[in-house]
Amino acid sequence: ARLALQYASIEGEEFLSSVVARLLDTEQLRVEEGLVSLAQNHRLIRVRGEEELPDGALVTRYAFAHALYQNVFYEEIVAARRTQLHAIAGEQLLKHYGDSAPRIAGQLAMHFERGRNWVRAVEFLMIAADNARNMYANSEAEEHYTHAIEVSARLAEGARAAAQFRIYEKRAGVYLATGRFDLSIADGREMIQRARTA
Repeated sequence: ARLALQYASIEGEEFLSSVVARLLDTEQLRVEEGLVSLAQNHRLIRVRGEEELPDGALVTRYAFAHALYQNVFYEEIVAARRTQLHAIAGEQLLKHYGDSAPRIAGQLAMHFERGRNWVRAVEFLMIAADNARNMYANSEAEEHYTHAIEVSARLAEGARAAAQFRIYEKRAGVYLATGRFDLSIADGREMIQRARTA
């Protein structure tokens, strides 16, 4: 039971039974039976309800009764295992969401970054930023683009220049839209540099 909660903590304060099952490498039904009993007897987690995911999978969503519980269980996992589990969780969520993955871009970016899949992390940070921009949440978009630049430093040289060109271009657009012309011009210069490298 403790292991199930540790692995559930990888997803965050809320988690899906199917992802926990995948992390534990066991069947979903067994996981759900164990989690229901934990919810009823120990009150560490709450059942949020059943939902159907874009790939047709029927899963149960749970939440830790308190963020503190999630943090404690998360801290109990050794770092190398955490990295491995985040990578698996990201892939499982990607499988569930498929073409609808942009809806959970922020979550996917977090899993892929912590799972050290830099290419996917940058890809979903950019999508999260685009989502924010489309909702006129410019400061959130700027944060995601800035973080994408930091993560893209981990990419192989050719891929890095190409990715950073795109990120600087998009962030320059956010700066322009919010009237910060100096910053927009600075990002434009970075773009030119990346274009030369690429």
